[in-house]
This record gives sequence, structure tokens and C-alpha cells, in this order.
Amino acid sequence: MDTIRINAPAKINLSLKVGPRRADGYHEIETLIQAISLCDRLEISASGADEDILEISGPAANELGQSPLEDNLVLRAVGVIRKFKSDIPKVRISLEKIIPAGAGLGGGSSDAAATLIGINRLFGIDLKKSELDSMGARLGSDVPFFFSAGSAQASGRGEIIENINLPTDYQILVVRPLGSVSTAQAYGSLKRRHKKALTVQPSQAKFRGFASLESMLEGLKMVGNDFEELFEPPQERPNDWLELGSEIRSIKRNLKELGSEIERLSGSGSAVYGIFPLSGSLEGTGKLRERGWQVFEAKPVSLPYLE
Repeated sequence: MDTIRINAPAKINLSLKVGPRRADGYHEIETLIQAISLCDRLEISASGADEDILEISGPAANELGQSPLEDNLVLRAVGVIRKFKSDIPKVRISLEKIIPAGAGLGGGSSDAAATLIGINRLFGIDLKKSELDSMGARLGSDVPFFFSAGSAQASGRGEIIENINLPTDYQILVVRPLGSVSTAQAYGSLKRRHKKALTVQPSQAKFRGFASLESMLEGLKMVGNDFEELFEPPQERPNDWLELGSEIRSIKRNLKELGSEIERLSGSGSAVYGIFPLSGSLEGTGKLRERGWQVFEAKPVSLPYLE
């Protein structure tokens, strides 16, 4: 095999509860995560050069900012797997970036996981899943999810993954507003709003699976995403994400008008998604795009999502 092509799917958080800050600086969380068909695309091959090469293209490529290329999670993933097996040839990775950055959709984490999976297969390293999990956890809390079956409960700081059975007979609209928010900023603001260490008990969000879409939606209505309160009035300060909060609430109203069963922030934001029955129509998204919002149609998928 000379080249491997692999898709790196986005994720949505169906629920997300944030608990106290741990000694290592991370917060305890309990979250229900679903992989979706919106994805980045990677092509990996031996570079034939004396260095690793990463080429980034696609509609979201310019959202990665001015960070040094070596800080990209894809190249960091190459470095992590090379510590395990030092004789891996230098690689060329072409990344088509489609998942928007800073949206709570896990694009960077998924790219890192896809890189580990791709290199493992391309060079026949035969890593065990537990080894991939360990490598992924070094790169970020969301990365281990992308070695799951695609529907999972995550706890700890996000690295403890339990596959669960969830209905997948629905379609999704993901809407990314004009504004964005960093994960660190969101956690900091959540803590300030509570004026003390968070005391939400993550176990409140524990699910073991649902028999139907209807039962899943009913369960999700009882356990939301803690970060959503940051964007609801009254806000902590007059200018504390005031414009972004208004935008997110407007997106939710528009999704509800289009027939969504539930509207929710993914991760710490800023993307919002709506869940629609398969019998529903996703027509009418034109007015969402007219507002300058990015709109993606998607569906739940299982992992690994490969072609």
C-alpha cells in the first residue's frame, strides 16, 4: 500500500455536563457524543524526503490561524506515533479541511485520530486499540472518542470512553455562527459565572442507550449542555459574548422553525445543531446562509468512517 485515504468525521455533543476542576487542571465531564458525516479528508503516503510534510487545503484551511505548522495536531500525532516506533518513514499528509475550527465539532482531534489510524495501517504497525487510546489522550481529551464505535459516553476529562447503543435514524443541520469561542475561554467563563468551583455531578448525565429516537430526545431534554448558559441572558457582563449569544439564540429559533426536534450547542461552541426526523425536509436553509452562517447537512455515522 503506497497511499491511504481516510475521512476524519466531526462529532456533536448530545449532552455535556461539567464537573469540578481536577488537580491536573482539567474539569471532570460527562458527555454523550455522536460522530457525524461532516468530515475532513486526509491522504497519507511516504514523503520520500528527509522531513514530514503537511499540506492543508479546503474551505476551512484559512481558519487554522497563524500557528506554526508543527503545532498542528496532525504533525503532533505523527510525532507521538514515531516515539512508539522510531523507524516510521517520513510522511506526506494532505489535509482537506472542511470542518470549521473553533466550533465544538472536534475537527482537530478527529484529524489527529485519523492520522494515527492511517499511519498504523499504511505501515502495518499493528497497534492495539488501547495503544491508540493512550496516544490519543496525549494529544487531546477529545481524540480517544474517535477510536470508539461512533456513539459513546465520555467521562474523566473526556478520555474514558464507553461505547453505547444510540438511535441513528435522524438527520442533522449544523450551523456555525459568525462568532467563535475558545475552549479555555468557555471553561473560564463558566467557572466565573458560578463564582466558585463547579459542583455539577457528572453522573447526572449517565446514559446506557435508548430504544428509540423518541426516547433519546426525551432523555436529552432533561440533560443539556452546561455551556449553553453562557449564551443566555442575563450574561455576566454587558459585553460578555453578548453578540454571539444573540446569534446562537437566533440560530436555535430558525432551526425550530425548520422543524428540528431539539437544538443544542456542540461542545463549548460555537456551532449549533438541530436534530430532524428522517421524514422531515431540510429545505429552507437558504435564509440561514443569507445571515452569513455556515450550514452543513449531516447524519450520524459509525466509526471508523473510512473510504
